[in-house]
Amino acid sequence: MEDNKLTQEMKRHAVIIIIHANHSDLEISRFLKVARSFVNKVRRELEASDGNVASVAKCKKHEARSDKFRTSQFVQKVQGIIDEDPSKSIRGISKHLQVSECTIRRIIHEDLQYNSYAMHRGQFMSAQTREQRFIGAQQLLNKLKHPEISDMLWSFSDEKNFDQDQKINRRNDRWLCADPSDVPRVMHTKFPATVIVLGAVSNKGYVMPPHFFP
Repeated sequence: MEDNKLTQEMKRHAVIIIIHANHSDLEISRFLKVARSFVNKVRRELEASDGNVASVAKCKKHEARSDKFRTSQFVQKVQGIIDEDPSKSIRGISKHLQVSECTIRRIIHEDLQYNSYAMHRGQFMSAQTREQRFIGAQQLLNKLKHPEISDMLWSFSDEKNFDQDQKINRRNDRWLCADPSDVPRVMHTKFPATVIVLGAVSNKGYVMPPHFFP
């Protein structure tokens, strides 16, 4: 049964013959059971070539598969670009190498075993600040090990200001729907109300319940 199936080139020849019989694209697609877009594509190729059947009848060569690009040399080239600038986007790498974005994604995820992570924010500390904190930490440890009074109770406290507006993350917080107008708005005030929370814990393990200051 497989031998009775029409190949793509045979379908192309049949479409050309029926086009010359002055049939519409819809009639040809229904008769040959092929996509109407394929019939329209062949018709446009005939019009562009001024009816040159010989050039249109030949099957077009398909573009090279992604695995043709994913050679060891090409993977090493992508690796070199990433090593030079890890912040470069996948789309930027694909434009630079003039290959599809899908190919670059496969190389990065499957060949290099890399993932794209979000960059983190941190508190900047100069060398002098780090040295001062280190000295202070050593002094605190010495006081805990050798207290001036035996069984001295040490307490550590911290406070935090919280505003009462709802937080939203533009990248992670999503809403699934068909119409963008159905997405609810998260309202914010210009001067949000705040609340102060105080917490404390001792070196003996005693924990003070959080206290709220309105």
